[in-house]
Amino acid sequence: MLAGGPRERTGAMAMAAFVNLCPDVAPVETRTIIVRDHARLPDGEYGFIEHYCDDLHCDCRRVLVVVWTPATGIKAWATINYGWEETEFYRKWAKVSDEDMKGPFLDPLGVQSRYAEVLLAFFAKMVEDDAYIARLKRHYATFRKALRTQRRGRKAARRPTRGEGGDS
Repeated sequence: MLAGGPRERTGAMAMAAFVNLCPDVAPVETRTIIVRDHARLPDGEYGFIEHYCDDLHCDCRRVLVVVWTPATGIKAWATINYGWEETEFYRKWAKVSDEDMKGPFLDPLGVQSRYAEVLLAFFAKMVEDDAYIARLKRHYATFRKALRTQRRGRKAARRPTRGEGGDS
């Protein structure tokens, strides 16, 4: 069910799929739903694929969830933003007083299908579960740790060793 897909861009932030940095955790902890006989959504399995900001200087404390189904490949059916902190945190973080980034909402810059509102309603029910919110927070921290490790490894790989690329 999982696929990393291309990086999603929303605004100035690049969002990278959790599965790309945490391939051991994501497949077993990604939320999916199986829909049968729903009045407003086709039958099938839907994955709620988490993406997190890959800017280590950013601490936005939110997740971008791209909903897709294996029936149509990695085509996004809904792009949902979810901020778990209080509104005041996002006002200070974004330095914008009229933008509320708390809670789930359809990303205005993301791909949305005609089923996006229905999928948003499913996700809104999911985040009523405190254990799921705790999981998203844990994934956010795990993602950032893996990203730091990956970036440190790239920097170390670029550093010339003694006797390479310079006067020794």
